[in-house]
Amino acid sequence: MYLGKYKTILYLSIVYFIGTLFTTYSSLIVKSPFILFWGLGLISLGTGGIKPCVAAFGGDQIDGVNDQKKREKFFEFFYFAINLGSMISSFLVPLLAEWSCLGNKTCYPLAFGSSSVLLLISIAIFILGSSHYIKIKPNKNRFLKLIADINEEKAEDNSENISNEIHRNQTKDFSYMNILKLFIPIVCFWMLYDQQSSTWIEQGFKMSTTASFGSSKFKILSSQMQTWNSIFILCFIPLFTKYLYPTIEYFGWKLTPIKKMGCGIMLASLSFLSSAYLEHKIIEYATRKETICILWQLPQYLLLTAGEILLNMTGLEFVYSESPESLKTLILAGWLLTVTVGNIFVILYSFIDLARIIKPSEPETFNFLVYSFLGISASLYLFKFESKYKKNIK
Repeated sequence: MYLGKYKTILYLSIVYFIGTLFTTYSSLIVKSPFILFWGLGLISLGTGGIKPCVAAFGGDQIDGVNDQKKREKFFEFFYFAINLGSMISSFLVPLLAEWSCLGNKTCYPLAFGSSSVLLLISIAIFILGSSHYIKIKPNKNRFLKLIADINEEKAEDNSENISNEIHRNQTKDFSYMNILKLFIPIVCFWMLYDQQSSTWIEQGFKMSTTASFGSSKFKILSSQMQTWNSIFILCFIPLFTKYLYPTIEYFGWKLTPIKKMGCGIMLASLSFLSSAYLEHKIIEYATRKETICILWQLPQYLLLTAGEILLNMTGLEFVYSESPESLKTLILAGWLLTVTVGNIFVILYSFIDLARIIKPSEPETFNFLVYSFLGISASLYLFKFESKYKKNIK
Protein backbone atom coordinates (compact mmCIF):
# COMPACT_ATOMS: atom_id res chain seq x y z
CA MET A 1 0.00 0.00 0.00
CA TYR A 2 1.42 3.39 -1.05
CA LEU A 3 0.00 6.32 0.90
CA GLY A 4 1.56 9.27 -0.87
CA LYS A 5 3.00 12.33 0.87
CA TYR A 6 -0.26 13.86 2.16
CA LYS A 7 -1.58 10.74 3.88
CA THR A 8 1.88 9.86 5.22
CA ILE A 9 2.17 13.30 6.85
CA LEU A 10 -1.37 13.08 8.23
CA TYR A 11 -1.17 9.55 9.62
CA LEU A 12 2.29 9.96 11.13
CA SER A 13 1.31 13.33 12.61
CA ILE A 14 -1.41 11.45 14.49
CA VAL A 15 1.21 8.90 15.63
CA TYR A 16 3.38 11.84 16.73
CA PHE A 17 0.42 13.36 18.60
CA ILE A 18 -0.30 10.08 20.42
CA GLY A 19 3.38 9.98 21.41
CA THR A 20 3.13 13.44 22.99
CA LEU A 21 0.02 12.30 24.89
CA PHE A 22 2.01 9.36 26.29
CA THR A 23 4.79 11.67 27.49
CA THR A 24 2.23 14.02 29.06
CA TYR A 25 0.44 11.11 30.74
CA SER A 26 3.74 9.73 32.09
CA SER A 27 4.44 13.04 33.85
CA LEU A 28 0.85 13.69 34.96
CA ILE A 29 -0.52 10.53 36.54
CA VAL A 30 1.83 7.58 36.30
CA LYS A 31 5.51 8.43 36.51
CA SER A 32 6.50 5.36 34.51
CA PRO A 33 9.67 5.15 32.37
CA PHE A 34 7.94 2.44 30.32
CA ILE A 35 5.13 4.79 29.24
CA LEU A 36 7.63 7.61 28.67
CA PHE A 37 9.77 5.45 26.36
CA TRP A 38 6.67 4.34 24.45
CA GLY A 39 5.83 7.99 23.94
CA LEU A 40 9.35 8.85 22.82
CA GLY A 41 9.31 5.88 20.44
CA LEU A 42 6.07 7.05 18.83
CA ILE A 43 7.43 10.60 18.57
CA SER A 44 10.58 9.28 16.87
CA LEU A 45 8.50 7.21 14.44
CA GLY A 46 6.24 10.16 13.66
CA THR A 47 8.94 12.76 13.15
CA GLY A 48 11.11 10.34 11.15
CA GLY A 49 8.32 9.81 8.64
CA ILE A 50 7.08 13.40 8.58
CA LYS A 51 10.35 15.27 8.00
CA PRO A 52 11.22 14.09 4.46
CA CYS A 53 7.57 14.20 3.38
CA VAL A 54 6.89 17.76 4.59
CA ALA A 55 9.81 19.24 2.64
CA ALA A 56 8.88 17.32 -0.52
CA PHE A 57 5.14 17.99 -0.16
CA GLY A 58 5.78 21.70 0.29
CA GLY A 59 7.97 21.75 -2.80
CA ASP A 60 5.20 19.99 -4.76
CA GLN A 61 2.93 22.98 -4.17
CA ILE A 62 5.15 25.12 -6.43
CA ASP A 63 3.22 24.38 -9.60
CA GLY A 64 5.64 24.63 -12.50
CA VAL A 65 8.85 22.90 -13.51
CA ASN A 66 10.74 26.15 -14.12
CA ASP A 67 9.67 28.01 -10.96
CA GLN A 68 13.17 27.76 -9.48
CA LYS A 69 13.08 31.13 -7.69
CA LYS A 70 9.70 30.38 -6.08
CA ARG A 71 10.97 27.01 -4.92
CA GLU A 72 14.10 28.59 -3.43
CA LYS A 73 11.91 31.11 -1.58
CA PHE A 74 9.74 28.31 -0.23
CA PHE A 75 12.70 26.42 1.23
CA GLU A 76 14.03 29.67 2.74
CA PHE A 77 10.70 30.29 4.51
CA PHE A 78 10.45 26.59 5.41
CA TYR A 79 13.87 26.61 7.09
CA PHE A 80 13.16 29.96 8.75
CA ALA A 81 9.86 28.66 10.19
CA ILE A 82 11.48 25.49 11.55
CA ASN A 83 14.14 27.46 13.41
CA LEU A 84 11.68 30.09 14.63
CA GLY A 85 9.58 27.34 16.18
CA SER A 86 12.70 25.73 17.64
CA MET A 87 13.84 28.98 19.23
CA ILE A 88 10.42 29.80 20.71
CA SER A 89 9.99 26.31 22.16
CA SER A 90 13.52 26.28 23.62
CA PHE A 91 12.59 29.44 25.55
CA LEU A 92 8.96 28.74 26.51
CA VAL A 93 8.88 25.00 27.29
CA PRO A 94 11.57 25.14 30.03
CA LEU A 95 9.78 28.16 31.54
CA LEU A 96 6.48 26.27 31.63
CA ALA A 97 8.22 23.31 33.25
CA GLU A 98 9.55 25.58 36.02
CA TRP A 99 6.05 26.64 37.14
CA SER A 100 4.53 25.03 40.22
CA CYS A 101 1.39 22.94 39.66
CA LEU A 102 -0.52 19.94 41.04
CA GLY A 103 1.33 20.23 44.34
CA ASN A 104 4.75 19.93 42.70
CA LYS A 105 7.54 22.48 42.36
CA THR A 106 7.66 21.79 38.61
CA CYS A 107 4.99 21.42 35.94
CA TYR A 108 6.15 19.01 33.26
CA PRO A 109 2.54 18.06 32.43
CA LEU A 110 2.02 21.66 31.31
CA ALA A 111 5.25 21.68 29.29
CA PHE A 112 4.47 18.39 27.52
CA GLY A 113 0.74 19.10 27.29
CA SER A 114 1.26 22.45 25.56
CA SER A 115 3.21 20.65 22.83
CA SER A 116 0.33 18.20 22.40
CA VAL A 117 -2.21 21.02 22.04
CA LEU A 118 -0.09 22.90 19.49
CA LEU A 119 0.48 19.72 17.48
CA LEU A 120 -3.27 18.97 17.46
CA ILE A 121 -3.97 22.51 16.19
CA SER A 122 -1.36 22.10 13.44
CA ILE A 123 -2.93 18.79 12.34
CA ALA A 124 -6.35 20.46 12.17
CA ILE A 125 -4.96 23.34 10.07
CA PHE A 126 -3.22 20.85 7.78
CA ILE A 127 -6.50 18.95 7.21
CA LEU A 128 -8.46 22.16 6.55
CA GLY A 129 -6.20 22.98 3.61
CA SER A 130 -6.57 19.52 2.06
CA SER A 131 -8.73 20.60 -0.89
CA HIS A 132 -6.16 23.20 -1.96
CA TYR A 133 -3.10 20.93 -2.03
CA ILE A 134 -1.41 19.48 -5.10
CA LYS A 135 -1.23 15.74 -4.36
CA ILE A 136 1.06 13.74 -6.62
CA LYS A 137 0.22 10.04 -6.75
CA PRO A 138 3.06 7.72 -5.67
CA ASN A 139 4.80 5.53 -8.24
CA LYS A 140 4.77 2.00 -6.88
CA ASN A 141 7.73 0.75 -8.91
CA ARG A 142 10.31 3.50 -8.39
CA PHE A 143 11.86 2.15 -5.19
CA LEU A 144 12.68 -1.15 -6.91
CA LYS A 145 14.05 0.82 -9.85
CA LEU A 146 16.30 2.79 -7.48
CA ILE A 147 17.82 -0.44 -6.11
CA ALA A 148 18.29 -1.75 -9.64
CA ASP A 149 20.02 1.46 -10.74
CA ILE A 150 22.39 1.38 -7.77
CA ASN A 151 23.40 -2.19 -8.63
CA GLU A 152 23.78 -1.19 -12.28
CA GLU A 153 25.98 1.75 -11.28
CA LYS A 154 28.25 -0.62 -9.33
CA ALA A 155 28.53 -2.87 -12.35
CA GLU A 156 29.45 0.09 -14.55
CA ASP A 157 32.21 1.11 -12.13
CA ASN A 158 33.91 -2.23 -12.83
CA SER A 159 33.63 -2.02 -16.61
CA GLU A 160 36.23 -0.67 -19.02
CA ASN A 161 33.62 1.39 -20.85
CA ILE A 162 32.49 3.47 -17.88
CA SER A 163 33.23 6.75 -19.67
CA ASN A 164 30.74 5.81 -22.38
CA GLU A 165 28.20 4.53 -19.88
CA ILE A 166 28.18 7.84 -17.97
CA HIS A 167 26.48 9.50 -20.93
CA ARG A 168 23.51 7.23 -20.45
CA ASN A 169 23.01 8.81 -17.02
CA GLN A 170 22.31 12.21 -18.51
CA THR A 171 18.53 11.94 -18.20
CA LYS A 172 16.61 13.14 -15.14
CA ASP A 173 15.95 9.56 -14.09
CA PHE A 174 19.67 8.91 -13.61
CA SER A 175 20.69 12.23 -12.03
CA TYR A 176 19.76 10.92 -8.59
CA MET A 177 22.76 8.56 -8.74
CA ASN A 178 24.97 11.64 -8.66
CA ILE A 179 22.90 13.08 -5.80
CA LEU A 180 23.48 9.94 -3.73
CA LYS A 181 27.24 10.40 -4.20
CA LEU A 182 26.82 13.94 -2.90
CA PHE A 183 25.70 12.51 0.46
CA ILE A 184 29.22 11.22 1.25
CA PRO A 185 30.77 14.60 2.19
CA ILE A 186 27.50 15.75 3.79
CA VAL A 187 28.02 13.07 6.47
CA CYS A 188 31.23 14.88 7.50
CA PHE A 189 29.30 18.12 8.02
CA TRP A 190 26.91 16.46 10.48
CA MET A 191 29.86 14.90 12.31
CA LEU A 192 30.89 18.47 13.11
CA TYR A 193 27.50 20.15 13.44
CA ASP A 194 25.90 17.98 16.10
CA GLN A 195 28.86 18.38 18.45
CA GLN A 196 27.45 21.74 19.47
CA SER A 197 25.22 19.67 21.76
CA SER A 198 28.06 17.51 23.12
CA THR A 199 31.75 18.52 23.01
CA TRP A 200 30.99 22.24 22.79
CA ILE A 201 28.78 22.03 25.88
CA GLU A 202 31.56 20.14 27.67
CA GLN A 203 33.95 22.89 26.61
CA GLY A 204 31.56 25.46 28.08
CA PHE A 205 31.66 23.67 31.46
CA LYS A 206 35.34 24.68 31.72
CA MET A 207 34.55 28.36 31.11
CA SER A 208 33.13 31.18 33.22
CA THR A 209 29.34 31.30 32.86
CA THR A 210 29.08 34.81 34.30
CA ALA A 211 29.03 37.61 31.74
CA SER A 212 28.71 41.34 32.21
CA PHE A 213 26.95 43.96 30.12
CA GLY A 214 27.78 47.43 31.39
CA SER A 215 27.11 47.39 35.11
CA SER A 216 24.82 44.35 34.88
CA LYS A 217 25.95 40.76 35.34
CA PHE A 218 24.09 37.70 34.14
CA LYS A 219 24.60 33.95 34.08
CA ILE A 220 24.68 31.89 30.88
CA LEU A 221 24.55 28.10 31.13
CA SER A 222 26.67 26.06 28.74
CA SER A 223 23.57 24.28 27.40
CA GLN A 224 21.92 27.64 26.65
CA MET A 225 24.64 28.64 24.18
CA GLN A 226 22.93 26.52 21.50
CA THR A 227 20.13 29.08 21.44
CA TRP A 228 22.53 31.34 19.55
CA ASN A 229 22.31 28.88 16.67
CA SER A 230 18.60 29.60 16.18
CA ILE A 231 19.09 33.35 16.71
CA PHE A 232 21.89 33.50 14.13
CA ILE A 233 19.84 31.46 11.64
CA LEU A 234 16.87 33.84 11.86
CA CYS A 235 19.23 36.78 11.28
CA PHE A 236 21.37 35.17 8.58
CA ILE A 237 18.66 33.77 6.28
CA PRO A 238 17.41 37.20 5.10
CA LEU A 239 20.95 38.62 5.26
CA PHE A 240 22.36 35.89 3.02
CA THR A 241 19.50 35.74 0.51
CA LYS A 242 18.94 39.49 0.12
CA TYR A 243 22.47 40.84 0.40
CA LEU A 244 25.32 38.31 0.54
CA TYR A 245 24.41 36.08 -2.43
CA PRO A 246 23.53 38.99 -4.79
CA THR A 247 26.73 40.85 -3.80
CA ILE A 248 28.94 37.83 -4.48
CA GLU A 249 27.28 37.20 -7.85
CA TYR A 250 27.58 40.91 -8.69
CA PHE A 251 31.36 40.53 -8.53
CA GLY A 252 31.21 37.64 -11.01
CA TRP A 253 31.39 34.51 -8.86
CA LYS A 254 28.57 32.13 -9.76
CA LEU A 255 27.24 30.61 -6.54
CA THR A 256 25.96 27.19 -7.59
CA PRO A 257 24.20 25.03 -4.96
CA ILE A 258 27.16 22.66 -4.71
CA LYS A 259 29.57 25.58 -4.23
CA LYS A 260 27.34 26.89 -1.45
CA MET A 261 27.36 23.48 0.23
CA GLY A 262 31.13 23.22 -0.13
CA CYS A 263 31.53 26.65 1.48
CA GLY A 264 29.14 25.55 4.22
CA ILE A 265 31.33 22.59 5.18
CA MET A 266 34.41 24.83 5.00
CA LEU A 267 32.84 27.29 7.47
CA ALA A 268 31.93 24.42 9.80
CA SER A 269 35.57 23.31 9.62
CA LEU A 270 36.71 26.83 10.51
CA SER A 271 34.36 26.75 13.51
CA PHE A 272 36.27 23.73 14.78
CA LEU A 273 39.58 25.52 14.23
CA SER A 274 38.11 28.28 16.38
CA SER A 275 37.03 25.81 19.07
CA ALA A 276 40.50 24.19 18.98
CA TYR A 277 42.16 27.56 19.54
CA LEU A 278 39.69 28.37 22.33
CA GLU A 279 40.38 25.00 23.98
CA HIS A 280 44.11 25.78 23.89
CA LYS A 281 43.48 29.16 25.57
CA ILE A 282 41.22 27.54 28.21
CA ILE A 283 44.08 25.22 29.17
CA GLU A 284 46.55 28.11 29.13
CA TYR A 285 44.33 30.21 31.43
CA ALA A 286 43.72 27.22 33.71
CA THR A 287 47.45 27.01 34.47
CA ARG A 288 47.11 30.54 35.91
CA LYS A 289 43.90 29.51 37.72
CA GLU A 290 41.82 31.80 35.53
CA THR A 291 38.78 31.14 33.34
CA ILE A 292 37.56 32.53 30.02
CA CYS A 293 34.04 33.92 29.61
CA ILE A 294 31.72 31.48 27.83
CA LEU A 295 30.73 34.19 25.31
CA TRP A 296 34.07 33.54 23.59
CA GLN A 297 32.30 30.51 22.10
CA LEU A 298 30.16 32.87 20.00
CA PRO A 299 32.58 32.99 17.00
CA GLN A 300 32.43 29.21 16.56
CA TYR A 301 28.62 29.21 16.82
CA LEU A 302 28.47 32.03 14.27
CA LEU A 303 30.70 30.16 11.79
CA LEU A 304 28.82 26.88 12.27
CA THR A 305 25.44 28.56 11.77
CA ALA A 306 26.60 30.28 8.59
CA GLY A 307 27.80 26.89 7.37
CA GLU A 308 24.45 25.32 8.22
CA ILE A 309 22.54 27.85 6.12
CA LEU A 310 24.88 27.41 3.16
CA LEU A 311 24.70 23.62 3.32
CA ASN A 312 21.40 22.47 4.78
CA MET A 313 19.00 25.11 3.47
CA THR A 314 20.63 24.96 0.03
CA GLY A 315 20.84 21.17 0.11
CA LEU A 316 17.14 20.62 0.83
CA GLU A 317 16.11 22.68 -2.18
CA PHE A 318 18.83 21.20 -4.41
CA VAL A 319 18.04 17.58 -3.58
CA TYR A 320 14.31 18.19 -4.10
CA SER A 321 14.82 19.94 -7.45
CA GLU A 322 17.28 17.38 -8.84
CA SER A 323 15.42 14.23 -7.77
CA PRO A 324 12.90 12.43 -10.02
CA GLU A 325 9.27 13.25 -9.19
CA SER A 326 8.41 9.93 -7.58
CA LEU A 327 11.66 9.63 -5.60
CA LYS A 328 11.81 13.06 -3.99
CA THR A 329 10.63 11.92 -0.56
CA LEU A 330 12.88 8.85 -0.56
CA ILE A 331 15.99 10.83 -1.49
CA LEU A 332 15.14 13.58 1.02
CA ALA A 333 14.90 10.80 3.61
CA GLY A 334 18.41 9.79 2.52
CA TRP A 335 19.52 13.39 3.05
CA LEU A 336 18.19 13.26 6.63
CA LEU A 337 19.82 9.86 7.12
CA THR A 338 23.23 11.50 6.67
CA VAL A 339 22.65 13.11 10.10
CA THR A 340 22.36 9.65 11.69
CA VAL A 341 25.40 8.30 9.85
CA GLY A 342 27.44 11.33 10.89
CA ASN A 343 26.52 10.78 14.55
CA ILE A 344 27.40 7.08 14.29
CA PHE A 345 30.84 7.99 12.92
CA VAL A 346 31.38 10.36 15.85
CA ILE A 347 30.56 7.49 18.23
CA LEU A 348 33.01 5.22 16.38
CA TYR A 349 35.73 7.88 16.50
CA SER A 350 35.14 8.34 20.24
CA PHE A 351 35.39 4.57 20.69
CA ILE A 352 38.69 4.42 18.76
CA ASP A 353 39.96 7.46 20.72
CA LEU A 354 42.76 8.55 18.41
CA ALA A 355 44.04 11.00 21.02
CA ARG A 356 44.66 8.10 23.42
CA ILE A 357 46.77 6.37 20.77
CA ILE A 358 48.79 9.41 19.64
CA LYS A 359 48.86 10.98 23.13
CA PRO A 360 49.03 14.71 22.27
CA SER A 361 49.60 17.21 25.07
CA GLU A 362 46.08 18.63 24.60
CA PRO A 363 43.70 15.76 23.64
CA GLU A 364 40.55 17.87 23.19
CA THR A 365 42.39 20.45 21.08
CA PHE A 366 43.74 17.58 18.98
CA ASN A 367 40.25 16.12 18.46
CA PHE A 368 38.87 19.49 17.34
CA LEU A 369 41.71 19.76 14.81
CA VAL A 370 41.01 16.23 13.50
CA TYR A 371 37.35 17.08 12.90
CA SER A 372 38.35 20.33 11.24
CA PHE A 373 40.66 18.42 8.89
CA LEU A 374 37.84 15.99 8.02
CA GLY A 375 35.55 18.90 7.22
CA ILE A 376 38.12 20.66 5.02
CA SER A 377 38.70 17.39 3.11
CA ALA A 378 34.94 16.96 2.58
CA SER A 379 34.66 20.57 1.40
CA LEU A 380 37.45 20.11 -1.17
CA TYR A 381 35.76 16.90 -2.33
CA LEU A 382 32.54 18.84 -2.93
CA PHE A 383 34.29 21.53 -4.97
CA LYS A 384 35.86 18.80 -7.11
CA PHE A 385 32.56 16.90 -7.29
CA GLU A 386 30.78 19.92 -8.79
CA SER A 387 32.70 19.79 -12.07
CA LYS A 388 31.95 16.07 -12.45
CA TYR A 389 28.28 16.62 -11.60
CA LYS A 390 27.90 19.38 -14.20
CA LYS A 391 29.64 17.19 -16.79
CA ASN A 392 27.35 14.24 -16.12
CA ILE A 393 24.09 16.21 -16.46
CA LYS A 394 25.01 18.20 -19.56
